[in-house]
Amino acid sequence: MTDLSPLEELAACDDVGFLSMREEPEFELCIRVQATNPDRVFEIRWPSYISYAVRSERYCQWDSEEVWEGKHVFRTYTKSKFLDFVAAGTFASDTFPGPFRHYQIQSLYPIIDVASLDAPQVRRVGRA
Repeated sequence: MTDLSPLEELAACDDVGFLSMREEPEFELCIRVQATNPDRVFEIRWPSYISYAVRSERYCQWDSEEVWEGKHVFRTYTKSKFLDFVAAGTFASDTFPGPFRHYQIQSLYPIIDVASLDAPQVRRVGRA
């Protein structure tokens, strides 16, 4: 059996519960989630971000036009309504600051969308 990276371990989870989210200096974003079976806590950190949004899963609906990779808990989108929102509400583009992606964490209840140039840094920080 091969060892999984923390990102692969997070992506393989069936569900995660939201624990916390905080902004840190220099536009760094840090999100903590708790996975079950077995209990683990993950810290997901973006060194910088362009935009983020938090939605209640009760008000989200399926959109067959969106394109993503990944399972239920952690996805990376190449086409999404959130990318459309970022394009309409900011001057961020592939030219400036450069190509960015839409990452999504689907926890139990809040769904968190992040647009960033950087892939997240994921680490396991302990057991719940």
